[in-house]
Amino acid sequence: MLFWQPNSVHRLYKVGNIALFVLATIYTSVNTWGLCRQALIEFHAATTKDYTLLIKDLYGDNQKAAWSGTTDIISTLMNSIADTMLIYRCYLIFNSNKLVLFPLVVAACILNGIDLGCIIVIIIGYGSSSKPGNHYLVFKAGSIDNGVAIGIVVFQITLTSLTGGRIWWITRQARQLMGGSTHTRYNDIVAIVVESGLLYAGSLLTTVLIRLVLDPQATGYLELDFAVVVILMSGLAPTMITARVAYRKSVESVQQTISTFHVVNAQTGSRQATNDFQLQTQPGITVNDSQGVEERSAIPTVEKV
Repeated sequence: MLFWQPNSVHRLYKVGNIALFVLATIYTSVNTWGLCRQALIEFHAATTKDYTLLIKDLYGDNQKAAWSGTTDIISTLMNSIADTMLIYRCYLIFNSNKLVLFPLVVAACILNGIDLGCIIVIIIGYGSSSKPGNHYLVFKAGSIDNGVAIGIVVFQITLTSLTGGRIWWITRQARQLMGGSTHTRYNDIVAIVVESGLLYAGSLLTTVLIRLVLDPQATGYLELDFAVVVILMSGLAPTMITARVAYRKSVESVQQTISTFHVVNAQTGSRQATNDFQLQTQPGITVNDSQGVEERSAIPTVEKV
């Protein structure tokens, strides 16, 4: 659906969604290989009572380092791409206000930068050439990374609140003038944005809590690993907004609502009170008769002439 939209905003979303899909596919493949390898090592240790491979995997193994490093770096890349798309959407909805853009960009860069640093330390610690004392380094890096994950949760909730709150604010006049049906439609738009952000934040927070409870020593062995859901959710959140809005699963055409409002006015005998409305669109969502509300401009405000 984005391939037929020539503007630069849709090109950004198109490239971002393709990149997220490719990275998610690579992540799933690598993680499947790593989990199968880990299961075979554990099965071998349980059946033969030979714990050599298991101990090597726990305290220093290049294959485990490659598995952990690849999946963690892909996770950071996917989070960065998703942040770029969501921050840019928020920036457009705030009428390209740089005072909104810069703090969000700085916060995202700091969080993803610290996350990448922790990943590098963990890769070094898991390598077979690492010193025995590096396990403590891995533990500290894992603790910092858990803190970064909580920071990302706060950032995602803040970004979601800014975007959803701005849409709610700039559409308040339309809701007041056009009544219940319009109120419901704009609430649906806000719901799409809010639910996508909260899904990722909630799944990430769940993963951190599982790691703290089930793997406090940061060994990498978990009975229940929720990380796969989080990584895929980071790509799903912006994609879900694009797909649901483009296919009008939750939002219908605003133009249709305005036409209905004019008909109702005419039927009530207010011939001279028929109002002409100007849709003053801000960059972020475009109103379109055939496509509904698209993510090119922000939600339109309605003013009487």
